[in-house]
Amino acid sequence: SSIWESHWDNGGRQRWVFTSGAAVIGLLRFADALEAVVHRANDPRPARYRARAIEIRAAMAAALVDPISGSLAASVEQLRRGSAFADAQAALILDPRTFSSSSAVGLHTLDFLRQNLFLGSTTGHGYRRNDDGDVYDRREWLVVDLGIAKALRIAGRAGEADAILSWITDQAALNFNLIPE
Repeated sequence: SSIWESHWDNGGRQRWVFTSGAAVIGLLRFADALEAVVHRANDPRPARYRARAIEIRAAMAAALVDPISGSLAASVEQLRRGSAFADAQAALILDPRTFSSSSAVGLHTLDFLRQNLFLGSTTGHGYRRNDDGDVYDRREWLVVDLGIAKALRIAGRAGEADAILSWITDQAALNFNLIPE
């Protein structure tokens, strides 16, 4: 599965960056929570969850980082095909537990997504969700805009983050302060 509606029987059998990143974040958070409530000395479970998370993150670094752009790809399968692997789901899992927005992979991912998904030539604002090419994917996605704005701010690129947030809030102000889907 992935963050988007990837159907198992229609090309969805891929190893997705979002699913892997969410697993890393979830396993590490669960290990922290378990450690906070388990009061037995030497309980092996938190260490086991952390070890699995570290293994998944290492696999992500090995199989999901494009050697040319340094960016996270949508999936192992798309990266292996060599084209059309830009997907905003990569920005949504930039996190200190996976790849920080300010790390080399994080910065390369943000640059790659801006180069491939930013709607600058269409609207001048916002991001589409991926480069798969259908009309649905070519539309602006505010969840993507907000996720990328958060990652940009953490990466120290406040000007770019502010431009995205201003675009969203300015549009909402024109629409009874409702943020559109």
